Amino acid sequence: MFERLFLFLFRFEKIIFLLVVLFFAFYFFSFRFFITGDGPAHLYNANLLLNIFDGADAPISTYFELNAFPVPNWTGHLVLAFLNLFLQTEAVEKVFLFLYFIAFVYSFKYLVQSFNASVGLFALLILPFGMSLFLYAGFYNFCLSFIFLFLTIGFYVRHGRTMNFKRVFILAVFLLLLYFSHVTITLFAILFLFLFLTWQILLENDLTTREKLILIFKNSTGLLLICLPVLTLIFFYLTLHAPETMFEFLDTSVLVEMLLTMSPLVGHGSAEYFYTAIYLFILIFLIGFFIIKKYWKDKIAFKFKKEDAFIIAAIILLIAYFILPDGDSKGGYISVRILYLFYLMIFIRVILMDFPKWLKNDVVILISITFYFHLNLKNDGQAGMSKWAKMTVDAGEFIQSNSVVLPINCSSHWQAVHLPKYLGAKKSIVLLENYEAGHIYFPIKWKNELPIPVSTSTHPDVICKDYFQHFNEMEILPDYLFFYGFFEIDMPINCVKSDSSAYLSKYTRVHQSDFCEVYKLH
Repeated sequence: MFERLFLFLFRFEKIIFLLVVLFFAFYFFSFRFFITGDGPAHLYNANLLLNIFDGADAPISTYFELNAFPVPNWTGHLVLAFLNLFLQTEAVEKVFLFLYFIAFVYSFKYLVQSFNASVGLFALLILPFGMSLFLYAGFYNFCLSFIFLFLTIGFYVRHGRTMNFKRVFILAVFLLLLYFSHVTITLFAILFLFLFLTWQILLENDLTTREKLILIFKNSTGLLLICLPVLTLIFFYLTLHAPETMFEFLDTSVLVEMLLTMSPLVGHGSAEYFYTAIYLFILIFLIGFFIIKKYWKDKIAFKFKKEDAFIIAAIILLIAYFILPDGDSKGGYISVRILYLFYLMIFIRVILMDFPKWLKNDVVILISITFYFHLNLKNDGQAGMSKWAKMTVDAGEFIQSNSVVLPINCSSHWQAVHLPKYLGAKKSIVLLENYEAGHIYFPIKWKNELPIPVSTSTHPDVICKDYFQHFNEMEILPDYLFFYGFFEIDMPINCVKSDSSAYLSKYTRVHQSDFCEVYKLH
C-alpha cells in the first residue's frame, strides 16, 4: 500500500507540489479581510503613490511628497498599487499574499534544485517559513525580499562560473530588486555569494593553494563589479540614514527562548509553540538520522560539499544573533530577522541531505499536516480582526474624499493599530498618523510645512496632549475624528470622551458601530 502511495507521489510529483502550495495559498481567502500588522499601512501608502503619480490634488499634495532618494521598500508598494487599480479593498492584500506565497515556495524550490534537481516534494519543508511572523506583522517588503534572495543565490549557483553579458544583467537585476525590497537581505545575499564563491573554489582538489587564491581573487573581482551598483546604493543609503541613538539589546535568556521556540515562525502568540516544537523536532531528527546513517552505520568518510556553505552561513548568523543589537532609532526586530535567516540556512542544508525516499515523503506529510493545524489555530483571531476591518471600511463611507482624518486608537490589540489606514485604501484621504511618511526609508514622506501637525502615535494619551488640548488654539482642525477599538484603553482624565467634551463641541457624530465612531467637523 505504502509502496503504491510513494510511486504515485513520485510519478505526479510536480502536480502534487502545485496542489499543496495552492491549498495553503488559498488560506488567505478564508476571511473577508486578511489582517496583518503593517499591511493596512502599506496598502494606504500604495494608494497615496497612485494619487501622487496621478497628480494628486489637495490635501494629498499638501501633506505628502515622494522620497527623492532611491530608498528600499518600493517593491511591495508598487505591487500593492498595481493590484489596487482593479481590485476591491478587501481583495488587494489577499491576492498580494496569495501570489507572494506561491512565488516564495517556487523560488525556494528553484534554489534547492540548483544543488539537487531531484529534491522534489522535499522542498515543501519550507512551507512554515512562507507564513512567518513577518507576514503576520505585515513586513511585506521583507517577505518579498526572500523571493529575490532565493532567485539570486539559485541563479548564481547555476551560472556563477559561466557568466556572460546576459547572465550578468539578470543577476544585477535580481540584486536591484532585492535592494528595493529590503536592504538587510540584500547585504546578506551579497555576502553569501562571496562566501559561496570562495567555498566552492576551496573545495576543488585539482588546484594548488596558489591557483585557488588567484581564482578566488579573479572571480571575486567580477562579482564585485556586478554588485557595485547595488553596493553604491547601499553605501549612500546607510550614510544618509545612520542611526542617531543608542542600540537596544535583548537579554541572553530572551534570545535563547526565541531560539528554542523558533519564534520567527510564531505569528500570533505562545499557543503556537506546540507546532514550532514539532518543526524543531523534525529538524533535529533529520540531522540525527543523517549523521547516524551516513557516518556510523554506512561508514562513509566525511567530505565537505558546496552546499555546506549554508552551514557556514548559519554559524556566522548564530554568532551575530547573540552579538548584534535588536534595534536602533531607525528600526528593530533585528534579532528575530537574523534567527529567521539562521533557521532558513539550516533547513536548506537539511533539505539537500541524502535521505531515503520513504523518509522524505513521511516528513513532507508530517510537515504539511502540522502546518495545516498551525494555521487553523489562528483562524479565530483572523476572523475577529476581519470583522474589525469590515466595520472600519464601512465607516469610511461616512468620510468624504479629500479630507483630513485624525485616528484615535482605543484598542489594546497590536494588529489593530493600522486598521484606520483602510479608510484611505481607495479614497484620497490624509490620515494624520502615517509612520511610513515619518521614516526616511519609505517611498513617501511628509512635506516640511503642514496645515495641521502630524502625529507619531494614535494612542489616546498622545492625541489628547498634542491635539485635543489645543483645539481652541489651532487655526485648522481635522475634518474628521475616527475613534476605533473597544475602548480597552481609556481616554486620559482631561480628555474624557462624552457629549459634553470640549474637543467634540465642533464635531457631530455621523457614524457608530461596535468597533468605531466617526465625528465630522461642523
